[in-house]
Amino acid sequence: LRRDGIALQRYAEGVGPDTPQAVFSISKSVLSLLVGRALAAGMLGSVDDPITLHLPELRARDPRFEAITLAHLLDMRSGIAFEDDLSFPFITNDAPMVYYASNLRRVALSHTRIESPPGTFNYNDYNPNLVALALERAAGADGLSQLRATFWQELGAEDEALWSVDDYGFPYWESGLVATPRDLAKIGMLVLRSEQS
Repeated sequence: LRRDGIALQRYAEGVGPDTPQAVFSISKSVLSLLVGRALAAGMLGSVDDPITLHLPELRARDPRFEAITLAHLLDMRSGIAFEDDLSFPFITNDAPMVYYASNLRRVALSHTRIESPPGTFNYNDYNPNLVALALERAAGADGLSQLRATFWQELGAEDEALWSVDDYGFPYWESGLVATPRDLAKIGMLVLRSEQS
């Protein structure tokens, strides 16, 4: 990328500018951009709101969730436990629990556990899914879908964005975005312009 355009494109054999790619953790960045749009539209009050404002069942399970804000979740400083290390039985470990969930909403709401008070950074794939659940509760499922569609349209995306979803149609917000390289470039340019202004 250079200035406001693509300066060079090079693709492997069989791949072109319109070939969709799974972009994994870039999904988290797109979710953060959607949160910003939801805040600007008044769908969410503040990133300083406790997650329990939108997901009160977390408070009922453990009152310490009350101390976790949307900002903590977005910054990966929530204090929620998440282990990448695998041990038998693998499917009960945090990473597979998220990546292979058939009901990601249920996993995020029932398997998350507090490890420490908010503040310490811990790369954690529960966090974006809890943010997305809060956003879905605030905007409604249709409102969240519309927010995604409007963002993509206003971005000037050239190709459709796809999301890997669980059995209930809930996107894997931590890793599920599938997009073309040129549309990812547009996201990068959007972020760069917003940082410069």
